[in-house]
Amino acid sequence: MLNWLKANRKALNAGKMKSERVEKFRRLMEMMERYRRKNQYE
Repeated sequence: MLNWLKANRKALNAGKMKSERVEKFRRLMEMMERYRRKNQYE
């Protein structure tokens, strides 16, 4: 999954991703940030 994420992030930054996928991918990225794991020592 990490490889898929990295490849799609690179495609997004390079402008090669299709416009209908860009919005969906950005929503997915927002969701990832919302549920990001936290270090137990923070």
